[in-house]
Amino acid sequence: MSKAGTTYSDRYPARAKSARKSGAAAKSRTSLTRWMALGVVAGTMSVLCFAVNIRAYVELNRQALEYRKLNSEIQQINSMNVVLQEEIENLKGDPKTIEREARKIGMSRPNERILVPMN
Repeated sequence: MSKAGTTYSDRYPARAKSARKSGAAAKSRTSLTRWMALGVVAGTMSVLCFAVNIRAYVELNRQALEYRKLNSEIQQINSMNVVLQEEIENLKGDPKTIEREARKIGMSRPNERILVPMN
């Protein structure tokens, strides 16, 4: 302690002791305030991180659902492609298929009578 502090405490011993106590109390309040501020900052950061992670999790689930939906569409389209490829091959070389398709568009063989239902 400095000479001025010693002189002051010698003259006013009761005030010096209370000043020391209030200094310790002020230091304690300052320390408590700092811990509270740190707690508020840490709490805010925790909530922010939690919110970001929840949002990412929801987006991941949405993307996974869309991925499964698109994969099922791809499988359906691939199976339709196989059926269409078989039909193309049949139209190229199978006489029965060719005749069936020709009759659908109204064609007939020479000297063949076509019966048209009247309703």
